[in-house]
Amino acid sequence: MLSPSEPESPTKAGEQHIQPAVFEPLQAPLAEQKSRVSISTLLITAVGLSGILALAFLFLARSVMVETQVPNARITLSGWLNLSLGSRHLALPGDYRLRIQHAEYLSIDQVLKVGEQAQQYHRFELERKPDNYLIESVPQQAEVVLDGEVVGTTPLDSLVLPPGSHTLHFDHPRYSALSQSLEVIGGGYRRELSVELEPAWAIVDVSSEPQGARVYADDEELGVTPLMAEIIEGERRIQLKLPGYKTWQTELQITAGEDQQLPTVVLQPADAVVRLRSEPSDAGVLLDDTYLGQTPLSIELAAGAAQRLELFKEGYHKRVETLQYESGSDNELTLSLKPQLGEIELTLQTPATSLTINGRVYPAKSGVLRLPARPQTIRASREGYLPYTATLTPRPGLRQTLDITLLTPGQAKEATIRNVYQTTAGHTMRLIQPGAFTMGASRREPGRRANEIMRQVNMKRRFYIAAHETTNAQYRQFDAGHSSKRVEDKSLNGDQQPVVRVSWEQAAKYCNWLSQQEGLQTVYHFKDEKLEKVNRAADGYRLPTEAEWAWSARVLEGQSLKFPWGQEWPVPADSGNFADSSAGYILSRVLPNYRDGYVASAPVGRFSANHNQLFDMAGNVAEWVHDFYAPGRPASTLADPFGPEPSNYHVVRGSSWRHGSAVELRLSYRDYSDAKRDDLGFRIARYLAED
Repeated sequence: MLSPSEPESPTKAGEQHIQPAVFEPLQAPLAEQKSRVSISTLLITAVGLSGILALAFLFLARSVMVETQVPNARITLSGWLNLSLGSRHLALPGDYRLRIQHAEYLSIDQVLKVGEQAQQYHRFELERKPDNYLIESVPQQAEVVLDGEVVGTTPLDSLVLPPGSHTLHFDHPRYSALSQSLEVIGGGYRRELSVELEPAWAIVDVSSEPQGARVYADDEELGVTPLMAEIIEGERRIQLKLPGYKTWQTELQITAGEDQQLPTVVLQPADAVVRLRSEPSDAGVLLDDTYLGQTPLSIELAAGAAQRLELFKEGYHKRVETLQYESGSDNELTLSLKPQLGEIELTLQTPATSLTINGRVYPAKSGVLRLPARPQTIRASREGYLPYTATLTPRPGLRQTLDITLLTPGQAKEATIRNVYQTTAGHTMRLIQPGAFTMGASRREPGRRANEIMRQVNMKRRFYIAAHETTNAQYRQFDAGHSSKRVEDKSLNGDQQPVVRVSWEQAAKYCNWLSQQEGLQTVYHFKDEKLEKVNRAADGYRLPTEAEWAWSARVLEGQSLKFPWGQEWPVPADSGNFADSSAGYILSRVLPNYRDGYVASAPVGRFSANHNQLFDMAGNVAEWVHDFYAPGRPASTLADPFGPEPSNYHVVRGSSWRHGSAVELRLSYRDYSDAKRDDLGFRIARYLAED
């Protein structure tokens, strides 16, 4: 290169010399030149980086396949960076929001987690949308049951049903029920369903003489005769009622759609109504020998017919009347009963200052008392003496005697042995003196059973025995929840009725409980609910032994009674509560000509006491006794026997309200049991402690 100051060198012939031009850059501003360089550089850099990032994404992205059974469902995956290629997506690992949508299916909107695997596959099943139904019926107001659940009554709008098989059941009070299967396709569509129900009635033509009777079907009033009545199918009780006439009724089988015409019903004149009362009340009522109940009582009498009315009550004479009233009349009748009196010859061995009978004050002197034939509690007292109390039932035609001796406290202290005392539970205990007798029955005795073997018994120890059978009220002091229940329509659970439906073990535990209440030694010892041993030396309460029971019931002045009332059959009136004629609707065998006023058990002490002042030793309920049962015993003399060795059964003595034969009413009759009964109770006993 030549320097501008150097001279040009000469050229050869024919040569051309090119003169270098001096470079002169454009004269643009310096800042603009810098800007152009920067933008182009950035663009090149950006393109390079994008390529690098794209290559990096393609290298790092995972292939995610998302499918569903619906071909044209819309599938979108959003979040972070992904590339959709139809059903396949390229996405970096991480969480994405997945949406699958279709007009006829329920959408899916959830988080989809893209993992590290190169190839990932996800399949989703879409559920069809439920359909919306309008359900109608002819007639409307039918109850709709969908798949076993009540959903409303027709017309039923906007009932949402999911796809699948369903059962619809339609019920209407006057139409036949209808069940229908429904296959719901789904897709969110509006659909309609209408059903027609068949009538469930028939027309019954009813007429009567006279007309104007009200017609009822199962107590629903339909109208008055003559009547064309729509009656629902089934067995219906049809009644016609008209004032002044008896109600007419029949059972009619109605078949839907099959109309019927009944023969004209001729109504009969109505019975007369009598509202019956008695003085005193609670008298038993018999109408033509049919027991109706106790007064006050409303009874119906056949129109124009004479009927026999009988009223009876313990301690009063029966009253018999003949009743006849006009048809449809409404009447009131009050009848008085005359007291049935018995005589008690009272002797006050010690002058008394106060004498009361059932709480009523009488002159305190000896003499003959004429009292109603029902239990009478006589109490005599005098200052400085202990009061004397006795309960007995006067017997018409038979004068009874009662000697009362009052004792001073000093005399009472000396007389440590009490003939009668009351337990804390209210039992009247009577002292029985011992003696020798023959227990059982002779083979020659009519009705004698094989287990009534005769044996000699020598009673050496004095003992107390309850004058009455244990009552429900007394037993419930021990077991508050006990119920003696009922038999047919008769209650056995009255407070003063004898307790029944108790096992032998329950009766023995009651005796132990009463002993504990009075601080006495218990007789029975149980282990795991089973009787383990018996303490014969204990002074506590127990069940009477069979020998004690027989001695107390049978032996009178050295002779054994055959029956509770004596030696002869039949049963005298008011001898006890047996299977009398009023119990015929409960029992198969009864005493045909005997009536005691009670169908089942009676309150204790309602009948006369025996010679030992013990009540209901026959009749009312049979009684558990202490002994285990054995068919026979040795013929040798037994001293204060306590029964044979333990077995599965215990002896039962005495007849009950269920018994009505001469065999069962004998005092030698003995039975056995291991179970509770509705005519089996118990009374209590104990030894005199000093013996």
